[in-house]
Amino acid sequence: MTQEALVSDLKKQDVDISRTALASYENRRSFPKLDVLLELSRYFNKSIDDLLIDIEERGNVFEHNVVSKLDLNDLLKDFSEILTYFKLYRSLYFNLVEIVLDAAESKEARENLLHTIMGVYAHEKLKLPVLHEVYSEKLDPLEISIFKGVHHKIPINELAEQLNLSPEEVTAVFIHAKDKIIDLLLN
Repeated sequence: MTQEALVSDLKKQDVDISRTALASYENRRSFPKLDVLLELSRYFNKSIDDLLIDIEERGNVFEHNVVSKLDLNDLLKDFSEILTYFKLYRSLYFNLVEIVLDAAESKEARENLLHTIMGVYAHEKLKLPVLHEVYSEKLDPLEISIFKGVHHKIPINELAEQLNLSPEEVTAVFIHAKDKIIDLLLN
């Protein structure tokens, strides 16, 4: 059953619920009010206890130290993949933006479109040919080495050994470099 179908069925029973709210219940980002929980119980012909049993087995997310369970290698790989994706598709995105802006009839219309599309005025430093140069200026060689290592999926312990650092130092340098890049992209 889809979320839309469930929401539709529940609305027929005068239950005020949205698909977004239902999705947040499923993902455990929020929990339904008691009246909604009762209607869900009736709809699925299950007790409230049965609906909540999975939550009880997992426990309260806020009571656990989630950070200690994260795999730093996976986080570093994910961030590296996001940066790679951004680099691959950034030029396509900016080319499409330029086409849309060129189609605008006036300078004011172009500026309004640019604000709407990007939320900021165009920055020369975000254009692809200049970006590598800017990264080289903002990141030191150690930070660049760590990003390259993460991009090539070198485990953090191995990367630390190659750079004569501890895994914690590699992590700290990576986080600092990541913050520099985010600041560069946002400013």
